[in-house]
Amino acid sequence: MYQRLMLFCFALATSVAANQFLTTCWNPGLTTDGRTLIAECTYKHENKTEQVFKSAVDLNRCLRFNDDGDLAPAANGFFRDKVQLCQLEHPATLNCSRKDKGRVTFELNNVVFNDDGILGCTNYTGVPIESIMKHSD
Repeated sequence: MYQRLMLFCFALATSVAANQFLTTCWNPGLTTDGRTLIAECTYKHENKTEQVFKSAVDLNRCLRFNDDGDLAPAANGFFRDKVQLCQLEHPATLNCSRKDKGRVTFELNNVVFNDDGILGCTNYTGVPIESIMKHSD
């Protein structure tokens, strides 16, 4: 039992630490439809070579509205069905106007992660757009 609890705590700590994409990504932005997050992220190879990718993640696969009407992390949450317009506020706060009432915000740094230079969230890894540069330490 103790061993299972320790494994669960380790997995939870690892998944929490895996978020925080802003520690290794920069220039976040949204596409014009407000559904896709784009950023440039680093990937450090085992040989210490560093590569930078521009990638995109579909936030519709990351967020949903909970029972309280707030945005929450969820695989395939399809949040965009309930909002009209979303904008990104500095540095990575998603601010959306809801179709039924008011506005809602969500800190994307709490759910989006950098997976070897590619943005991801929940159980989904986004897509690379381009490789920007490569250099060694």
